[in-house]
Amino acid sequence: MLNITETERRSLLRYFPSAQFSQHYIRIPNFRLPSDEFIPRAVDLLISIRIGAEPQVYVPRELFCLRGGNHHLDFDTEAEMAQKGWKKLCIKKTWTPQHGLMSVLNMVQDFFRELGNEV
Repeated sequence: MLNITETERRSLLRYFPSAQFSQHYIRIPNFRLPSDEFIPRAVDLLISIRIGAEPQVYVPRELFCLRGGNHHLDFDTEAEMAQKGWKKLCIKKTWTPQHGLMSVLNMVQDFFRELGNEV
């Protein structure tokens, strides 16, 4: 079951009106990446936030970074998710439940910004 509040849900929809919520995931279609170094430039983003667990963020398997660092785009992806065409991001940031959903999206943006600038 997703562990988000109604306030977080409304806030997310304000920034991403096409966000979709299911029992276990939040899907943000056409999530624009903050760098021209990614192919494609926009992807569906899948976020799993469960009680007592760190959020997991997935992107489509075809996402590629021109500057390298693509091993960060496929970190220990579960076989079930890989079969469905997803790969898990390796976001190395400290996260606690007090941070909330919007902080997860900020971490994702920072992750892509840093990876897109990697030399």
